[in-house]
Amino acid sequence: MKRTTVREHVFRILFRYDFYDKEDFEAQARLYFDSYPDCPGESDDAVLTGKGITELDRAEIISRVCDVAAHIGQLDEAIDSVCDGWKLERIGKAELSILRLAAYEIICDGEIEAAIAINEAVELCKKYCDAKSHSFVNGVLAKLVK
Repeated sequence: MKRTTVREHVFRILFRYDFYDKEDFEAQARLYFDSYPDCPGESDDAVLTGKGITELDRAEIISRVCDVAAHIGQLDEAIDSVCDGWKLERIGKAELSILRLAAYEIICDGEIEAAIAINEAVELCKKYCDAKSHSFVNGVLAKLVK
């Protein structure tokens, strides 16, 4: 599975983080996989094409989700420090999930270059968020890198 597709699955699971207690969040991750289609999709959606998620892909996605969730406090502090007057509560849940994932990749994951993390976050915003959100996310992440 391509890294972009893994990232999108991680985002979709992380989006649920603020809506559930930590104990319930783990169940939500399992529920995500239980509801994932096992047959090829007819969509141009990269996440819905192919033959479902292999056990290896599932393990990678869950590992990444757990790692991001374990660093949420640190990531939120980093995001908050560069948001210039925006409290995290004012940021849309999808945008915040994307920011957390990208901040994790920039701060904690040494395998992904900051420019790639920012670009992928912008692409996720274009797909899942308001039309102007990608500019906000791009700006926040650019400040975070500096």
